Amino acid sequence: MAADPHPPPSPELLDQLLRAALLPGDAARAAWERARREQGHIDRAPYRLLPQLYRNLLDLGVDDPDMSRLKGIYRHAWVANQRLIGEAQPLLDDLRAAGIDTLVLGGAALSSCYHADPSCRPIETFDMLVHVADAERAAAVLTRPGLRSNNRRPLAQLLRVSNSIAFDAARPRPIALHWSPFWEPVPEHEVWQAAVPFERTRRLDPTHELMRACVGGGPVPPALFRWIQDAVAVVRGGEVDWERLAEQAERWCMSARLAARLDVVRDFDAPVPAEALERLRRARRPLHERAADTVSRNQVRGGYHVLHWHRYRRLRAVQPAAAGSFRGYWRDSVGADSWGAVARRYAGRLKSA
Repeated sequence: MAADPHPPPSPELLDQLLRAALLPGDAARAAWERARREQGHIDRAPYRLLPQLYRNLLDLGVDDPDMSRLKGIYRHAWVANQRLIGEAQPLLDDLRAAGIDTLVLGGAALSSCYHADPSCRPIETFDMLVHVADAERAAAVLTRPGLRSNNRRPLAQLLRVSNSIAFDAARPRPIALHWSPFWEPVPEHEVWQAAVPFERTRRLDPTHELMRACVGGGPVPPALFRWIQDAVAVVRGGEVDWERLAEQAERWCMSARLAARLDVVRDFDAPVPAEALERLRRARRPLHERAADTVSRNQVRGGYHVLHWHRYRRLRAVQPAAAGSFRGYWRDSVGADSWGAVARRYAGRLKSA
């Protein structure tokens, strides 16, 4: 097999590219000069970071041969963003016509509300949130020719063990329907009450957008460049309610992850109050949160089941009627419709081990 001509960036290169894209003044220029010394630094960089890198270097007056290529990537991001928003707007309109409330998550809101230049943040997925009770009806509204889910599991099962479903995942930029902004369930009325107007719908308020940027919408942390880029943008561009963030993070069992990641965000010249960070560090954490935090940061055998134990405990706290027994939840989490299917699956794994 031929070697990859553009291997992923080393941790050192990624760190310098992040600093060149996010820091002001001489710190960004110095980081860019260090990044340029590595062969293939543009080819190996995450695409999502490059438009913001271009804009920051342009504002700093940097002039070198890479700028023309970065400008082309920046323009492509603008065109791609406009196309995806144009495709998603009729879907939001159809949901509203069906009496379903919507809330925009992630990239579309981040690019428009936290960046002075929306092209700096490519929208990779158009994420929309609905109430849990509306999820099945919303999925039916969105299902149409040219926009279908590749999911093969019953939606009722997915509602129990996950937080979203992707539509047309084969597209470069799919549509995702969420019923929780986070992978683990949280009290949805607190999220919706804090939401703010956005275009013809709503979006997460800055406090919840920062939480989502840091903990991600999945069971494991998002890639380093993803969450740092988004978290720095929200801290700089939004009015975060730090007291509410610390209180909800402790109550929603997210304090360990937020403390660790906001400590990193401070290193990128983002104004995270020391008092909020200290409160997150001192927060009380149940065993399932501590265990989930450990396995999400390390490649631990069986970590998937630990993460789902944590998620089940959160589901039981927020939606006890939907949680049921952990035995049944665990079966659903592995995508099996019977205990015989579970046995066959694990027997197959033992044979291939």
